[in-house]
Amino acid sequence: MNSSSDFLKKLNISNQDFVELEPKKINKVFLSGMCEGYGYLQHTSEIYKVVNSKYLYPISDGFLYNKKIFDIPEEQVFYNPKLSFWWVWNVLWQNKTGNCPELLKLHNGNIEEVINKERKRELKFISLNRNLKTGRDIFVENLSNNFLKENWITGHFSKRKNLRNDKLIDNKFTHFYNIIFNDLNTKGYIQPFFESAGLNDGFTDKMLMITEKSCIPFLLGNIAIPMNLFYVSEYEKLGFKFVKNINGVSINETIDWNLNKYDNTYPEKWLKELTKKINYINESNTLQDIEKVYQDNYKLILHNQNLVKELMTDNSVVDELKQWIEK
Repeated sequence: MNSSSDFLKKLNISNQDFVELEPKKINKVFLSGMCEGYGYLQHTSEIYKVVNSKYLYPISDGFLYNKKIFDIPEEQVFYNPKLSFWWVWNVLWQNKTGNCPELLKLHNGNIEEVINKERKRELKFISLNRNLKTGRDIFVENLSNNFLKENWITGHFSKRKNLRNDKLIDNKFTHFYNIIFNDLNTKGYIQPFFESAGLNDGFTDKMLMITEKSCIPFLLGNIAIPMNLFYVSEYEKLGFKFVKNINGVSINETIDWNLNKYDNTYPEKWLKELTKKINYINESNTLQDIEKVYQDNYKLILHNQNLVKELMTDNSVVDELKQWIEK
């Protein structure tokens, strides 16, 4: 491991455009952006201009279209989406980044404390959309007025009425997850949710991020509806199962991540059509109707809860990463 003396940093000379290294031989340069891999492919291609690609070893963030996208030998790329789930529990939610001190107090290292066992809900839908990312605005702005009145929907970027934008304690993000697991855990049976990926990331970056947003609906034990294109098929490859029909409305269609079949105009069309279906499900079903769908699919929900727990706590993926690094 190359460890510099941080000479420039100690002189208050720091810049995102350079990395300070100790003057010694380097055989491998590892690239990572776990849970924050925005523009990963584009940024990696920029690094190629500075560092010979034969020394670069990308660690992919989330789902990857294929290893060929980096235009380097495939053995130089580490890809296992399970690593992102592991990272959420073992790094982010253990407060190792300093962002989740209150959540750490809540679970105290026991993942069972964030697994919701309640089977009754107050409303039909819950969808949490704090920050603006491409796609979330389309969803929130295309929900009907009745939908917003009848369900628990947040959208802090929107000026629409009847949104349930929660107040952070002392305006601090540190309490956000506690609000989810303590106060919002029984709000809705069905949870449409967005990952952090941009609307067209599956086309432009060919990588789909996995963050805590992929964990929360399954931990809460809700009927999950991924609102980013291609995620259903990628989750299913990991073993997750999805409700495919809600009283006559087809939902959670498995759409393979095939860039030869779709163009970059498709995600917005797909999202708007999915939002129409969600509006219709709300209009055509009572709370009791949705509760029955939930109870009828409870085995599937338990399966997903157990699976996300396993993915978040299984250290074997880290062992796999270490072996790849040391080869």
